[in-house]
Amino acid sequence: MNIQNITERQFDKTMQRENVSVIDYFNGTKYDVFFRRNNRSVSPEGKVRLYYKQTSKIDYGTTFTLNGKQYIVINQDADESGYFYSTIAKQCNEIVTLAGNEIPVAIDKDTFNIQNGSVLNYINGDVTIYAQLNDITSAVAVNDVLQAFGNYYKVGNRFIDGRIIYFNLEQTVKPQDNYKIIYNGVSSFDMKDSTTYQLSYTVTNNNSIIVNPTITYQSSANDIATVDENGLMTMLKEGSVDITATAYGASCTTTMTIANTSAPTYTLSLTSSSSDTIKVNGTYKTMTCRFADKDGQDITDSLVTELSAEDFTWTCAVGSTDLTNNSAVVWANGSAVNTKKIKLTDGAYDYLGQTLTVKVTVNGVTASKDLEITE
Repeated sequence: MNIQNITERQFDKTMQRENVSVIDYFNGTKYDVFFRRNNRSVSPEGKVRLYYKQTSKIDYGTTFTLNGKQYIVINQDADESGYFYSTIAKQCNEIVTLAGNEIPVAIDKDTFNIQNGSVLNYINGDVTIYAQLNDITSAVAVNDVLQAFGNYYKVGNRFIDGRIIYFNLEQTVKPQDNYKIIYNGVSSFDMKDSTTYQLSYTVTNNNSIIVNPTITYQSSANDIATVDENGLMTMLKEGSVDITATAYGASCTTTMTIANTSAPTYTLSLTSSSSDTIKVNGTYKTMTCRFADKDGQDITDSLVTELSAEDFTWTCAVGSTDLTNNSAVVWANGSAVNTKKIKLTDGAYDYLGQTLTVKVTVNGVTASKDLEITE
């Protein structure tokens, strides 16, 4: 049995006995590690030593959570065993909000610039911090202002070492508020896909993202689209509407263009046989629904061949009183799918001299006809 196999067996036995799971702070990956028996507790410098298989994704700069606290890997021993690594991780001192994201950072108590040996100076308020290098931390630029350790700091310099990024922070006064709001969504919609859309905005103050900002909304045309207090836009019809979002005195106005390609391209009209009157206990009156294109040309004959009687919804009312299914009204099918017969019984005497409004609806488009009730 060679030394390599002995090393692997000893490591695996120790892992079985002392295995501890730590969680990657940024992606949630679980890593199985163990700590050296005589170094389970955190050192006065806030450092721990851990061991893990080389197949693990832990690397220099990896930030993980252990027992509710965050640590960043600051050292990884060279490959000596060919099977596992030994690593030192330092406990993070603070969680700083960068670009709207909470990032664990550690204080560098040694140097910021390795070449010139510049040491931290707590007296003048400057501090050097470091964090895992990723898309969030790499976007922080010189002269950006952030809040940490109870003060405001301006980034005076930055230094990247592998997967760790260092920031030299210079204490500064709280900057004047400079709020901005930016719309994140699209501005063209088709109601055939959906009639609602959740608006999304990014609010910043001095380039720092505000988490859960308070935003108010206003529509320039509530007949086209409305917006509720949560930013949900409801589209009512085709057209253009300006949606204005306001937060902390900053505003953003976006013109929304709303189409409805599923809407019918025709209009309806309703005609009645003979006069525009209807007699109580009289004969049936035939109502005819006709179709016209956007130019007003009659297209009834070509369109009705594609429709059935079920596509037509007929109703009638006197004022606000619906008589569609009332015993005072009798319906009968007409000779074509776009016609309907209607007559009044004795029950309609109560409505003599009033107006019966007959309506027909096809695919959301409605036409109506007023008939005077006589005897």
